[in-house]
Amino acid sequence: MGRILAIDVGTKKIGLALSDPLRILASPWGSLQRDSFLWAKIVTLCKNEGVDLIVVGYVASDYYGTATRMVNEFVLELKKHISLPVEFQDESFSSQKAESYLRVKGKKKRCPREDRDSLAATQILWEYLDSRR
Repeated sequence: MGRILAIDVGTKKIGLALSDPLRILASPWGSLQRDSFLWAKIVTLCKNEGVDLIVVGYVASDYYGTATRMVNEFVLELKKHISLPVEFQDESFSSQKAESYLRVKGKKKRCPREDRDSLAATQILWEYLDSRR
């Protein structure tokens, strides 16, 4: 069993989180700019970290909305660059949960955006792992 990479898709950046090899823990990895090097960075990350599954967050209540279209387009492009299986996990309120976590940890509202993006991806991965237990 390999690691799981969770992705929180945003318009400018994507947040990333990784599971441990046993798929018990979820940890923030960071964020990446949505630029021309994005796909190469994701492929390299997956190879270097032993990823064998990608989980992408989507908002279930936005089935026909802009956010869902953005996620679907992202996944279609992702599948052109990597042959790993991709699953979806409802990410409703993941960003708000990440903000709450940062407040509990004493971080100010102006913490780096990549922290929030990565923590949102971590929340997606936690919920995915919990649903599989």
